[in-house]
Amino acid sequence: CADFERTNSEALIRNSEASLQTGDIDFTVAGWTQFESKTGAGTFMTPLCSKWLSTGTSEYWLDWANASDRITFIVHVGGVSYGVEAGTLGSPATATWYFVVAWHDSVADTINIQVNNGAVDSAAHTLGVATTTTRFAIGDAAAFHYHDGLIDQVGFWKRVLTSDERTYLYNNGNGVPYSAMSMPRKAHAYR
Repeated sequence: CADFERTNSEALIRNSEASLQTGDIDFTVAGWTQFESKTGAGTFMTPLCSKWLSTGTSEYWLDWANASDRITFIVHVGGVSYGVEAGTLGSPATATWYFVVAWHDSVADTINIQVNNGAVDSAAHTLGVATTTTRFAIGDAAAFHYHDGLIDQVGFWKRVLTSDERTYLYNNGNGVPYSAMSMPRKAHAYR
């Protein structure tokens, strides 16, 4: 687990590589997060993870949006952002762990988000996702927006995880150890 302090501009960064690039493909990103504070985030967001630097160099980001007070999953293509909110969860509390799973389903043409193995919130999305060489970041987006809290067990897969796999990773709120995240066909898991 990493403890990120917004005031210190803390983040974990990995340079882009082909295994982290998306495009109009199936992919899933998941991880645990806890907010220490939701104040001081300005009017925009507190990122959990992202491949986002600016309008022309963005693929996706998973964050808490201050304006709507919801955890959101945003994809970017053609200079435009499209998103889905975890409306079923509602406003996330501070000092509470959340397991967030977000995915792009290129076959069903949807973007989706699920929190704590609850109901899935989905939005139709037929345009795919941009492919960029933007770095992968945990706790940061655009080298400007930073998370204030804890992030743990972040994973990235180039496929849509099944409902059973999402349930397995949630593990009744206990999560699974990082070493147990090596499910079949897993692309990468970072923490």
